[in-house]
Amino acid sequence: MTNTTSSPLSTLPLTSRVRVDGTRTHEHVDFGVADKRGRAIGALVETETVTFVPAPVGATSGWHRAPGTFFRLCVQATRNGKEYGASQPDHYFATEAERVAAITKMLAGSRRRAAKVAS
Repeated sequence: MTNTTSSPLSTLPLTSRVRVDGTRTHEHVDFGVADKRGRAIGALVETETVTFVPAPVGATSGWHRAPGTFFRLCVQATRNGKEYGASQPDHYFATEAERVAAITKMLAGSRRRAAKVAS
């Protein structure tokens, strides 16, 4: 059987990701509550600025993304300051303001879940 559907991502050019030096940050946020095992619940917020450039001719792997500079975000749950649970995907934003809004929203949801776990 042949797959006749195509992903909308496949229409974007294949690119390579280049990190912008000095922009990568890690911040641990402690929610002030603990789980049933007494582990502090929190989140690790990782940000950086990255530039996607056209992939070299003949490249077989990379990102299907429009070339340009983006603001990357990854929020990972933590227990006692160490990463916990499934790995979370990177999110890319066109502006710093969009990334800040996403951080605020993600951390608010994480705080609500942490309060439920701690109860």
